[in-house]
Amino acid sequence: MVAAVDFSIPINNVSAQEKGALGTSDFPLIELANSSRRVVLVRMPYQMVYSVYGNLPKNREIRPPLGLLYVAGALENAGHKVHIIDAEPEMLPPHIIFQRILTLNPDFVGFTATTPEIHGVEDLCRTIKKHNHHIITIVGGAHISAMPRETLQDCPQIDYAVVGEGELSAVHIVNNLPAQRIIRSKDILCADDVPLPARHLLNYESYKYPWPGKGLVNMDVLESIRGCPFMCTFCSVRGVRPRARDVGRVVNEIEHSYNKYGTKLFMFFDDTLTVNRQHVFNLCDEIIKRGLNKKVVFYANTRANTTTPDMLDRLIEAGVTEMSMGVETGSDVMMKAIRKGCTTQQYKQAYQWMYKKGLQTRASFIVGLPYETHETVRQSIDFAKTIDLMRCAVNILTPYPGTQTYKQAIAKDGLHLICSDWKDFKRWGKAVVRTDDLTGGDLQWYQKRFLTEFYTQPKVLWYHLKQILRGNWSFYFYRPIWFAIKNRIKDFMTNSRPPTWKNYLERKKKGIVLSTEIKSKLQDIPLKNVPTGLEQDIIPLRLNPIESNR
Repeated sequence: MVAAVDFSIPINNVSAQEKGALGTSDFPLIELANSSRRVVLVRMPYQMVYSVYGNLPKNREIRPPLGLLYVAGALENAGHKVHIIDAEPEMLPPHIIFQRILTLNPDFVGFTATTPEIHGVEDLCRTIKKHNHHIITIVGGAHISAMPRETLQDCPQIDYAVVGEGELSAVHIVNNLPAQRIIRSKDILCADDVPLPARHLLNYESYKYPWPGKGLVNMDVLESIRGCPFMCTFCSVRGVRPRARDVGRVVNEIEHSYNKYGTKLFMFFDDTLTVNRQHVFNLCDEIIKRGLNKKVVFYANTRANTTTPDMLDRLIEAGVTEMSMGVETGSDVMMKAIRKGCTTQQYKQAYQWMYKKGLQTRASFIVGLPYETHETVRQSIDFAKTIDLMRCAVNILTPYPGTQTYKQAIAKDGLHLICSDWKDFKRWGKAVVRTDDLTGGDLQWYQKRFLTEFYTQPKVLWYHLKQILRGNWSFYFYRPIWFAIKNRIKDFMTNSRPPTWKNYLERKKKGIVLSTEIKSKLQDIPLKNVPTGLEQDIIPLRLNPIESNR
């Protein structure tokens, strides 16, 4: 059931450092265990939750669970025996996951869960406790970080809720079995104070991503900056001071993964790789210095207001072949309302730079933002088709707990909840909200229409044909194209329109333009907390970091 976020929950803010725990010389924030425990960490299968294009092929894009790898690394360095069950590569059903957990005979089982996954995790915790109540269950991730008390009330079989960054909290729980059930350590000030991800616990043959022009290749994920200072209203992790890692350690990870697992493509999981200009140049210099730019390629996320032509040149020289931005909307009024801190003109310019320099350009958009109308969605579709963009994702606005849009939906401030089941909060296919002007059915129609119009553009079709000619034969890569073509034919045959199209035409005939009214409502939104330039206020990089042997 959807409930308001309770920000007054009592939590344990005592980190390992504050309680005076003795740690290793390599990672002084990680407590040493008095005795070794068996810990199993689980990622539930996620592709079916978020898929919009139909059945999934076996040979598809799969990314390693970086968050669990970091938690596993911290637990191992504290002296515990850790296993990871990643259910995504094999699309394991719950009963098989449960059987594998039992086979490993753990003392602790830890899960990570987004909002639409939380019910599945709760069910597994109930099953585990029913079979063996001695196994300690731990759940972390975005959903329980926003609603820890409510989740524990819904599922008492969850022993511990981890709020926020999980490395120190996981170690603290496994070492000490604290009395508190909701555990949150302070954010780690230096991102190099945590052990490296425990990659050796996974089968890296399972993880693939399409290299532009070549198709699916072995891939890995990296974090070079932790945290995001921006204030987007639809994001649950916002306004967090970025902490840059030492570039030498980051490139050591790249080199290690390339040599041990044959990794060809690396994805930076940073919310915004380019948030610190000097960090980007230092990172690129180190990659180029070691010659890795001639062996591997990179994918990165950026923002229009943190990207410059000279930075793009250096990133391309270092091996970056694809960059993505969360554009979200083609309306400057809506962009201001969601506190994006950018303008459509900045995005247009940034994509022009990227495309001319030969990068594969990607963007994500949202339909159903608070106060969204037929007109503003149309602006977004037209904008996506106007800019130099070749790959596109479109989400239906989903007000996740912990976000400003969730508060707006609860308050009925331009957004209204029409569903209270967490399993439907998945951005694809089914809307859980409506706006003042658009129904849930309208939003579902516009998501498909957006993708259909974008992927049937001649320039986009030509780009994908060139991908085939260059050697990218990955069926998974072209699924949006086949989806769009089929949907275009269907729309033509049925003259498909959104459910409230007649109402829109009548309103338009009367000269009622809601976007003008919305602009009046939103024009006074303060932007003083929104970073608008390149961030330089970053935690200084550590000198002479101690390396892990992993």
